[in-house]
Amino acid sequence: METYGIDSLPLYHEDKLSGYISRSELLEFLGDENDEENVYFHKLNFNIGTALHIIREEAYTEESIGDNKKGPVFSVLLRRFAAAAIVILTMGLGWFFLDSSNNFADLFNNVKTITTKVGEIKEINLPDGSKLWLNAESTLKYPLEFSKNQRVIELDGEAYIEVKRDETSPFTVKSKTQLIHVLGTSFNVNSYENDLVNTSTVLEGNVKVLSISESKREVLLHANQEAMLENGKFRIAKISTEDALAWKNGEFSFRNEELESVMRKISRWYGIEVSYEHQSSKKLRFGGRISKSFKLHEVLKMLELTGDVRFVVNENNVTITK
Repeated sequence: METYGIDSLPLYHEDKLSGYISRSELLEFLGDENDEENVYFHKLNFNIGTALHIIREEAYTEESIGDNKKGPVFSVLLRRFAAAAIVILTMGLGWFFLDSSNNFADLFNNVKTITTKVGEIKEINLPDGSKLWLNAESTLKYPLEFSKNQRVIELDGEAYIEVKRDETSPFTVKSKTQLIHVLGTSFNVNSYENDLVNTSTVLEGNVKVLSISESKREVLLHANQEAMLENGKFRIAKISTEDALAWKNGEFSFRNEELESVMRKISRWYGIEVSYEHQSSKKLRFGGRISKSFKLHEVLKMLELTGDVRFVVNENNVTITK
């Protein structure tokens, strides 16, 4: 979502608030006037409850200071801050619903949900300063503000994360199959719910991965190591940074993968439905890299050049016939 400065938002102009609260008063009330670029995004967006609570507190504080003028002071303040509250409510809700990745319940739970579409990658700045890249057809949930002693996000899909180091507040990624604990590092998580194998790959630092299954197994990973979790069991392998981040850098990377896994990656990028005439075809293995800039028929043609498979394409449906 694009961040707008105060001056570009018509509802903030003084003529729109005439008789209630001026622009400068509103900025002073909301926060640092020198940080106009972030005032709206950080103070208004999805923090309606907090804003209204502050308004009530401010009003009651001013009332107690007013002593003998409690009635008039409170009445004036209430009208003035009510105008600010209306602006906050209107604009906060407006941007909330314009962002289609949001969920109405999240508005009241102080949670942000981001979902990527077919063929889409999003770069996200987390509240603690960590950075995250979300792969296609993935869903990320995180609080608008992390607690002091822990940072927890939920992921269904794939993400590359550069975690800001904070030894007092461990960073945890939670998926359906695993928990990943770090302090400050760079790593990739592939945890699509419908994949048979989930992977965690470390680029820098150390990462502890815990299986949520009954086995409760855990492994400690170092730089350039990958843990593959299948049926509650881990396999550890070495991996290059180029292979781990190929998806983020505009490439498909297939490392001796079964065709079923290969086609899942392709379907998430091109939005296709895949079917197999022979179930045995799913077990065929492929390796190599292909740029995502190619069109679907070009990618399929490259796979056909191996001589192992044939594809029949009918609009968004791809059938593997060999």
